[in-house]
Amino acid sequence: MRIVLAQAFGESLFDMLRKKNISTTDVSSFQSWLKGFAVRTLSANSNLMLEVPKTDSAIVLRLYYHNDVGRPDKQEVSFPLSASVYGYYAMHINRTTAVLSGLQKKTIATAPRQQLFHQTMTELNTRFSFPALKEMLKNMAGAQIINATLQLKPIQSNLVQHALPATLNLYYYHTDGYLEGPLKDANDATQTGSLQLDVLYEKNSQYSFDITAYIKQELLSNSFTTKRLMIKAGGAGDALQQLSMGMPGNTQYTSRLILTYVSYNNN
Repeated sequence: MRIVLAQAFGESLFDMLRKKNISTTDVSSFQSWLKGFAVRTLSANSNLMLEVPKTDSAIVLRLYYHNDVGRPDKQEVSFPLSASVYGYYAMHINRTTAVLSGLQKKTIATAPRQQLFHQTMTELNTRFSFPALKEMLKNMAGAQIINATLQLKPIQSNLVQHALPATLNLYYYHTDGYLEGPLKDANDATQTGSLQLDVLYEKNSQYSFDITAYIKQELLSNSFTTKRLMIKAGGAGDALQQLSMGMPGNTQYTSRLILTYVSYNNN
């Protein structure tokens, strides 16, 4: 990608080189004179996202000029990025009109219209847990979990710009930040969400996971051994994938945990 700089800047730099200005005699002086460039879009609604390799040769400032020797003799001077440690990398996020505008660091599942989000490339991954799980089964004497299924419902409005990831994985997220997984099924095969598309009504598409083993572990866990679950799109590479899903408080797209259990009554 080439970005044409202002003509006045090129003429100024050429004049400094021609006159052997002190700012062009060594790297330190040149860096003091040229503070850098900011690359940004002109449109506030642009979805542009660029990824630049983290190598010194990936970014080059190049000045083109010509010598008059009876005919134009094209010449150029290149200024490669020689010290990437001086680079300043910043991402300015404005989610005002985006689907991520409702993003919060912590949400309560029962609140209305709550969503959970996932976005590759920016590594926006949602972690979630079930803090009321033990309380729910406390008064069920002799209760034993038979099966636990997690159903995640993608919000349909998200599909206008972003297709659903074909593969969605679940990972264990430990209290120390360690990521374990992805979760596997009873046959030791990686779970991919078993995506079901509702082509007819477009409202009942869902990912489903068997998390029976996880739920049984959490019922026996303490504050040190407890884990959370994290969703990540599988096989995404460097592609930008974005996914928003409803939580239990979202009446139209209700993600849910389905528990099948038996309760023994001694009476």
